[in-house]
Amino acid sequence: MILATVFLGIILVFIEGKNLIRQHQWKELAVIVSIIALAVLLNILDHFEIKAPLQIMEGWFAPLGKQIFK
Repeated sequence: MILATVFLGIILVFIEGKNLIRQHQWKELAVIVSIIALAVLLNILDHFEIKAPLQIMEGWFAPLGKQIFK
């Protein structure tokens, strides 16, 4: 499953990035690559059942929220 996710991420970068490279839109290419890399990373973390960043932040701030909004 992880290999398929990485493979699909690479395919998406090539599909989306081909025109951006031709048009010399390097900033847009960097954004596309970053977003797809982040999506692949989060999918891999989910596969290994590692908490997502949102779940970690909820764990940090939930006690504070309970104290404030009793």
